Amino acid sequence: MALQSSGPISLSQIQTEFGGSNPISMSEYYGVDTGVPASGAIDLSDFYGTSASIFPFTLNIALIAGGGGGGNATSGGGAGGGAGGQYKPTNATLIESATSWTITIGGGGSPGSSGSRSRVFEGTTLIANATYGGKGSSNNAAAVQGGGGSKWYPTGSSRTANGAGGGNASTTSGSGGAGGGGGGTGASAGANANSTFGYGGSGGAGLNNATYGQLAGGGGGGGGALGVLAGFGGAGGGGDGGYKYDSLGFRAQTAQNGDATTGGGGGGGSGAQSSFYSGGNGGSGRIIIQIPDSVTASSTSGTVSVSTSGGYRYYTFTSSGSISWSD
Repeated sequence: MALQSSGPISLSQIQTEFGGSNPISMSEYYGVDTGVPASGAIDLSDFYGTSASIFPFTLNIALIAGGGGGGNATSGGGAGGGAGGQYKPTNATLIESATSWTITIGGGGSPGSSGSRSRVFEGTTLIANATYGGKGSSNNAAAVQGGGGSKWYPTGSSRTANGAGGGNASTTSGSGGAGGGGGGTGASAGANANSTFGYGGSGGAGLNNATYGQLAGGGGGGGGALGVLAGFGGAGGGGDGGYKYDSLGFRAQTAQNGDATTGGGGGGGSGAQSSFYSGGNGGSGRIIIQIPDSVTASSTSGTVSVSTSGGYRYYTFTSSGSISWSD
């Protein structure tokens, strides 16, 4: 906080603002801010309106991109679960002077579509980027970026830059359960479908980071033509796949969306009946900025929550916006 601009001012106030040792010496504070002499005569009034610089400081960023939408099924086979968005913690970005960043939050993919990237820009310079989660496979449309395979494209995508590979679908005649979507970076691959009963494979669990939590789980694969159980969404926000009946014939579920702001993949649609064909939406992403708790942003915009823990201040963005730092 800046010192007052008029009235009495004390050495202890100056020390509180700028630090220093005891006994207090005016010479410790030569040139500490604009208007304070760098040498020679120095007076308490020279410190009116001055403040200590917050720069330099180091921050960390965690980006979670939008999860992929679950695939849309057609009669006879389930569709693949969407992949979790990339979950990308970054470390030790040095901030040396006043700056403003633009925050772009990746949206989740609609059914049969991939999610979108989460990014941080300083002007036109890209500071950090997280890659979208891929869509689950649908009829005549292959999975991408870790999405789960369907009956028509039974091979799930291989491991890619954004995370784990999708599970494979069943190709057994009359079942056709789909593979689960892969989790985000460093996480689990989606499970293969059950070839005997047409169960969808579960989505891969998202990465569990000690600081930021577990996020970006893959969506579960949809149930096949027999209509029995779908795959569960992976831990970290993945949506469950759709199915018409469980093994007792009493329950039904459309494909579930990935959880909002987690980057979770959407569940795959079920091929048991047309009202269950649609996949679920992928979950939107988020961006978390971790800074020392001695530093406060000068301004923010967008949907952002602020918390402090363990000597750090956290700015969590769940919609696009901005953040600035200045003295």
